[in-house]
Amino acid sequence: MRYGRLPASRPAVGLKLSQQRRLRRIPMSRKLYLMRHAEAAPGSPDRARPLTPAGRRQAQAMASLLRRMDIRPVAIWHSGRVRAEQSAQIVATALKDKPRVAEQAGLDPDSRVKPVVRAISRTRGDLLIVGHEPHLGKLATRLLAGQKLAALLDFPKAGVACLTCGREDKWVLNWLIPPEIATAPESES
Repeated sequence: MRYGRLPASRPAVGLKLSQQRRLRRIPMSRKLYLMRHAEAAPGSPDRARPLTPAGRRQAQAMASLLRRMDIRPVAIWHSGRVRAEQSAQIVATALKDKPRVAEQAGLDPDSRVKPVVRAISRTRGDLLIVGHEPHLGKLATRLLAGQKLAALLDFPKAGVACLTCGREDKWVLNWLIPPEIATAPESES
């Protein structure tokens, strides 16, 4: 877990030295990025469906946007299905810090979310998960609500959400970006 640091040259005004030291040890929040795989070709077996050319463009556009947003996950997990792995690799290649990409059990569309919640709680640093619906929606809901409810979020293909975990393992939704935002031409100022 990352810890906040107060620069030595800029002490916290009005705080005693012991309070400043305690403040330095307050854990900083960590981020969890949830991304649905990009558009995949139809067919079977389902596990082997690759991204379509349009899906590759979707994933590349989102990866480019995430790079500009300077996200820096230490790892990218995917379900092991071809479309999720390809989406994960495209994002990893685009990011400034090259995170390790790994298959993670329990990320299939109909998997239970509780084992993934436990796995997330054991990680340190920011994490990006590339998965499937309805699993991502259920996972986000479990983290945000703390209990099993109907999915609160519906992830579009190549859509990404950012959740932040602060004190007491409370998760908050920061943003949800649909692929249309990533693929929109940049406006000229």
